[in-house]
Amino acid sequence: MVKTMNEMDLKLKLFTGVPIHVDGFGYVEPLTIKEIVDFGYSEYLKSLNLLCLDKKDLFGDNVIDGIDDISVLSILIQLGDEDIYSQLKKSLSFFFKAEVEIDKIKYCVYIKKDDDEKVLNDENFNNVIEVIKWQNYIKHFEEKDISITSEDEKIKKFKNRLKEKQKKIKEIKKKRGEEEEGENNINFFDILSSISSKSYSINEINVKDLTIYQVYSKFKRLDELEKYDLNVKSLLAGAKDVKLKHWSSKVD
Repeated sequence: MVKTMNEMDLKLKLFTGVPIHVDGFGYVEPLTIKEIVDFGYSEYLKSLNLLCLDKKDLFGDNVIDGIDDISVLSILIQLGDEDIYSQLKKSLSFFFKAEVEIDKIKYCVYIKKDDDEKVLNDENFNNVIEVIKWQNYIKHFEEKDISITSEDEKIKKFKNRLKEKQKKIKEIKKKRGEEEEGENNINFFDILSSISSKSYSINEINVKDLTIYQVYSKFKRLDELEKYDLNVKSLLAGAKDVKLKHWSSKVD
């Protein structure tokens, strides 16, 4: 799993776009740009946002008794409605490129591809989603502990809130999505267009074979290269206050 994987190993797997193994589940394969384009970018974002929901997204600052040891997957299965089930199946089927069956009794999901069947459940869900977050260039933070109280009434209220959440899935923005609508108004198309134009090896034909992580990693590196060239020109022109950072330096 990612938490125990050497940082260099993780970076190299993400950089080369190879599947990442999760203990108790199996390999998680990254999506390519072509697969996202075929599925629809807005649908991809909606599916990604649903899978990356955390308990704070669902409960806010409320505390619910007995949820520390269960995953968001179980919560969605136990308390969701048919619309939630439908979107969950669609999202999981897309990200795992497989047939999906939700077990509403055992609160798990069976993922079937060819002769292989995997089970997504409380024990592996968080680790699987952590890999998906890395592969899709989402920065994630350590989840805060939720205190335990005995307020059953809040579970009833949450059922209603969960239905409302389904309508707001499109509005739930992770950091990357928010950046695309920021002051510079740079969206995902602009990023793809930029790396296709500035890179010597990537173009409109083969950019579709890249993963999301590769796209953002390439974009950041090209941005550092452009900043380096600009700073060098500024120094040659006589600028005194320029701090020169080499384009091959570490980027976040």
